[in-house]
Amino acid sequence: MQSGADFIKTSTGFEEKDYAEKLGNKTGAQIENVKLMAELSRKYNPRIGIKVAGGVRTYQQALELMRRPRGNLTQ
Repeated sequence: MQSGADFIKTSTGFEEKDYAEKLGNKTGAQIENVKLMAELSRKYNPRIGIKVAGGVRTYQQALELMRRPRGNLTQ
Protein backbone atom coordinates (compact mmCIF):
# COMPACT_ATOMS: atom_id res chain seq x y z
CA MET A 1 0.00 0.00 0.00
CA GLN A 2 2.94 2.30 0.50
CA SER A 3 4.64 1.24 -2.75
CA GLY A 4 2.90 3.87 -4.86
CA ALA A 5 0.62 1.37 -6.62
CA ASP A 6 -2.70 2.67 -7.93
CA PHE A 7 -4.61 -0.50 -7.02
CA ILE A 8 -4.34 -3.61 -4.90
CA LYS A 9 -6.21 -6.77 -5.81
CA THR A 10 -7.74 -9.50 -3.72
CA SER A 11 -6.87 -13.09 -4.45
CA THR A 12 -9.37 -15.05 -6.45
CA GLY A 13 -9.05 -17.72 -3.79
CA PHE A 14 -9.13 -21.42 -4.41
CA GLU A 15 -10.96 -22.72 -7.44
CA GLU A 16 -12.05 -26.02 -5.93
CA LYS A 17 -14.44 -25.59 -3.01
CA ASP A 18 -13.68 -29.00 -1.46
CA TYR A 19 -9.93 -28.35 -1.51
CA ALA A 20 -10.37 -24.88 -0.03
CA GLU A 21 -12.57 -26.16 2.78
CA LYS A 22 -10.07 -28.93 3.52
CA LEU A 23 -7.49 -26.18 4.15
CA GLY A 24 -9.94 -24.08 6.16
CA ASN A 25 -10.37 -21.49 3.41
CA LYS A 26 -13.22 -20.23 1.28
CA THR A 27 -13.38 -19.67 -2.47
CA GLY A 28 -13.33 -16.18 -3.94
CA ALA A 29 -12.97 -12.76 -2.35
CA GLN A 30 -14.36 -12.64 1.18
CA ILE A 31 -16.15 -9.56 2.48
CA GLU A 32 -14.21 -9.55 5.76
CA ASN A 33 -10.90 -9.55 3.86
CA VAL A 34 -11.95 -6.73 1.55
CA LYS A 35 -13.11 -4.66 4.52
CA LEU A 36 -9.73 -5.20 6.19
CA MET A 37 -7.94 -4.11 3.02
CA ALA A 38 -10.14 -0.99 2.88
CA GLU A 39 -9.43 -0.19 6.53
CA LEU A 40 -5.68 -0.51 6.04
CA SER A 41 -5.75 1.50 2.82
CA ARG A 42 -7.46 4.38 4.62
CA LYS A 43 -4.58 4.38 7.11
CA TYR A 44 -1.62 3.86 4.78
CA ASN A 45 -2.73 5.07 1.33
CA PRO A 46 -6.22 6.59 1.08
CA ARG A 47 -5.84 7.06 -2.69
CA ILE A 48 -5.25 3.39 -3.52
CA GLY A 49 -8.06 1.46 -5.19
CA ILE A 50 -9.11 -2.09 -4.38
CA LYS A 51 -10.04 -4.59 -7.11
CA VAL A 52 -12.13 -7.46 -5.85
CA ALA A 53 -11.39 -10.64 -7.80
CA GLY A 54 -13.50 -13.76 -7.71
CA GLY A 55 -16.45 -14.83 -5.65
CA VAL A 56 -18.82 -11.92 -6.30
CA ARG A 57 -21.85 -13.60 -7.78
CA THR A 58 -24.80 -11.42 -6.80
CA TYR A 59 -25.82 -7.80 -6.73
CA GLN A 60 -26.23 -8.06 -2.95
CA GLN A 61 -22.62 -9.21 -2.56
CA ALA A 62 -21.43 -6.26 -4.65
CA LEU A 63 -23.42 -3.83 -2.52
CA GLU A 64 -22.02 -5.30 0.68
CA LEU A 65 -18.47 -4.96 -0.65
CA MET A 66 -19.06 -1.33 -1.56
CA ARG A 67 -20.40 -0.32 1.86
CA ARG A 68 -17.86 1.77 3.72
CA PRO A 69 -17.85 5.29 5.12
CA ARG A 70 -16.60 7.10 2.00
CA GLY A 71 -18.83 5.38 -0.51
CA ASN A 72 -16.96 2.74 -2.48
CA LEU A 73 -13.80 0.72 -2.52
CA THR A 74 -11.87 2.86 -4.97
CA GLN A 75 -12.27 6.25 -3.30
